[in-house]
Amino acid sequence: MLRKIYDGLPESLRKPAAFAFYYTVPFPYNRGLLFARIYKQLMETQYLDEQALQSLQLERLKHLLSHAYENTGYYKKLFAKYDFQPKKIQDFSDLSVLPRIILTREEINRNFDELVAQNYKCHKILLRTGGTTRVPMNFYVSETAYLTALACTQRQWHWAGVKPKDLIFVFRGGLVTKKAIRSRRFYERINNEVYFSTSDMNESVLERYVDMINKMKPAAIRGFPSCLQIISDYIMEKKLYVFSPKAIQTSSEVLLPEQRKKIESAFNSPVFDAYGNGEHTVIATECEKHQGLHLNQEFGYTEFVKVEDSQEGENIFKVVTTSLLNDAFVFFRYDTEDLVVLAESSCSCGRKMPLIKKIMGRCGDIIRCSDGRKISPVSFANFWVDNLRDNLKGIKYVQLVQEDFDFFVVKLVGVKDSGNEKLIRNVLPLLLGKNVRLEFEYLSCVPAGKKWRVTISKFQ
Repeated sequence: MLRKIYDGLPESLRKPAAFAFYYTVPFPYNRGLLFARIYKQLMETQYLDEQALQSLQLERLKHLLSHAYENTGYYKKLFAKYDFQPKKIQDFSDLSVLPRIILTREEINRNFDELVAQNYKCHKILLRTGGTTRVPMNFYVSETAYLTALACTQRQWHWAGVKPKDLIFVFRGGLVTKKAIRSRRFYERINNEVYFSTSDMNESVLERYVDMINKMKPAAIRGFPSCLQIISDYIMEKKLYVFSPKAIQTSSEVLLPEQRKKIESAFNSPVFDAYGNGEHTVIATECEKHQGLHLNQEFGYTEFVKVEDSQEGENIFKVVTTSLLNDAFVFFRYDTEDLVVLAESSCSCGRKMPLIKKIMGRCGDIIRCSDGRKISPVSFANFWVDNLRDNLKGIKYVQLVQEDFDFFVVKLVGVKDSGNEKLIRNVLPLLLGKNVRLEFEYLSCVPAGKKWRVTISKFQ
């Protein structure tokens, strides 16, 4: 509703209206009545005991599956096949008649129309995800699910001591173009955030960023671990003073232990990690005790499927998720393709939500260019998706391997095509530098048994 009102205003009135609304209306009502209700509920449910949290999940799951059976062709046929009756669910064990993993990206692409809830008339958001290391797909997210994800993030900021209207600096990959600024402006003003480009971080850019941090003194910083590592490396190499925010939030990439240590040392601030996905099916957030990531059970129902033992003897689980709040497009037992290690004990903060010890996800190396710029793996992935993916023929995945400052091997999963190579040679230098040399290597599929890293640097 707020976004509709904002979009309906003349351009000249949008900025003053957004700021006036943000600063005069108290939180959480300055983000709308629905957000306020969701956030208040999350603050009440965070200390529920295990039984109460599971009861809440079961109630929402029964509603979701009944809704899916009655209003989507895909689940109506699936549940009939296994003689599964959602209204008769009494316990999570009643799901045992259904296969553990039934929904993949390929399955969603094949059955998109039958997964859209026909009776859903409220505002829904069309999103697209994937394209460098995973199959791209389109899907819808309901307004309730979208706002709950934002509220879970705001709850984590509360755990970190960051107030709702505090200034936040954001370093999350890609170029901040005029088009991106226009599309994101509403959310920047409502959330009091300032976005920074991370695809062109040379020494002069990093100097300017540190100067802005010192002048504007943001209460918090959030970003991809690799982007924050680049900034932290610069601060420590130059032995610079930098203002210490209350907290730094990392997400969307695996946060390595050495990255956490480096970021906390450079900024003299605690890091709060977060895990989630663009499909809005799972969220886990680190609290003030830093003993793991709390699974936000109010948001989704997550099943951990044991797959193997790591070398350290830890149990590794595949993450299979169900969005409990997305009535627009039902994700039930969705294969996230992510792996995690679970904590063996609960957190000393008193919250009873399950604790994730470690995320075993996709990552990559930082690329160093001859002009001094450093490019994070997510910045490369975003550039690829925004500028190349949809214009290439028969290419599923990409991997960029740096052999030298200006020499890269572009590994492509798909068919060889001279037109693809010509396009990549024309576009990729815009990111890597005009003197870059490219060679191409083709693979029939992603190598089995290996983690697919989007960027690899052999040049140190």
